[in-house]
Amino acid sequence: NDDIGKPLFFATGTIQQGRPAVATLPDGGAAFAWEDWLGDATEGNVKATRFDASGRGVWGGIVDIYNSTWPHVDEPAVAGLADGGFVVTWTAHNRRDGSETGIYARLYDPNSNRVGNEFRVNTHTAGEQYQSAATGLSDGGFVVTWTSTDQGGVYAQRFLADGAPVGAEFRVGTGSLSALETLPNGEFVVTWLTAASAIHGQRYAWDSMPIGDQFVIAPGGYYGTSPTAALADGGFVVTWFSSNTVYAKRYELPANAAPTAILLNGESVTETAPAGTIVGIATAVDPDVGDSFSWSLIQDAGGRFAIDQATGTITTTVGLDYEMAASHEITVRVFDAVRLYRDETFTIDVEDVTVGDRYVGTAGDDIIAFPEVGSVDAIDGGA
Repeated sequence: NDDIGKPLFFATGTIQQGRPAVATLPDGGAAFAWEDWLGDATEGNVKATRFDASGRGVWGGIVDIYNSTWPHVDEPAVAGLADGGFVVTWTAHNRRDGSETGIYARLYDPNSNRVGNEFRVNTHTAGEQYQSAATGLSDGGFVVTWTSTDQGGVYAQRFLADGAPVGAEFRVGTGSLSALETLPNGEFVVTWLTAASAIHGQRYAWDSMPIGDQFVIAPGGYYGTSPTAALADGGFVVTWFSSNTVYAKRYELPANAAPTAILLNGESVTETAPAGTIVGIATAVDPDVGDSFSWSLIQDAGGRFAIDQATGTITTTVGLDYEMAASHEITVRVFDAVRLYRDETFTIDVEDVTVGDRYVGTAGDDIIAFPEVGSVDAIDGGA
């Protein structure tokens, strides 16, 4: 709890500097963003700077994150990324996204250079989108949350490391003032203030799939944001305030390991088998007793196989032909309850089936010829 060095002073402006946001970076440094009101003869701007682990500035001074001529931007948030870079988000006013307000973002690489152009975070634009928060993910991407007045709640969008969105924006819950944090196991947790002035939370896996149900952190009658911080033991702590009192609650997560193997009790199918034939049933080996699983095929041999998400039963989707391919490869993925996963590739053999030739005569005379000299041919009519 000892102070290290002197307080850092890095922001000054003509009128007002405020609403600072900070994120730690993988190298031990930190990135900062804040509002600059009328510092550049506009209604509002967002600025940023960066320091290394010793508190020394490592970026060319203070820069404008938002460099458009469109006025009035505020409410910055910043998140460190796995590659050493960071992302800054903000609220753009004056119908920048075609409606009231919208959420925009800009990426920076590990050397603090801009990566591409600023981009809009929210897909739904009607009404106000504001109060963004962001966190980096273990896969190099990041998640942004915000409040949507027209949709009546907190929404989120996951992005890849290059800023490309993954899937559609999704609803987190009813309310506003969201905060989020990535946990050591790759999950992230979102907290927010509900319409009833309660603090709620929701855990998500690295791929934005919810883990369990929403949980109540504090009942109604509370106020303010709910900043969340990850702990080294895998848990997290949430803070909030009511009147003149600040509260905090710590959460522990049960230890969980990813599945260690996938077993398949059948790896062949005959070429005459119809579509829908069961090839085998996959089972997971997992050190966590009682863990639950879900299944998918990330390689399905060109659509020839399918897997039941709940049971792991693998079936054919078409009839297979040995003469076209004697085997096919599929890759099975199993998720556990917190979306940790394992992949295994299996070779499915197609068993050849010998079918006798059948000749059907016409109304006239038919001749069966055996032209090869010296060969021995026979027609067996059976018993």
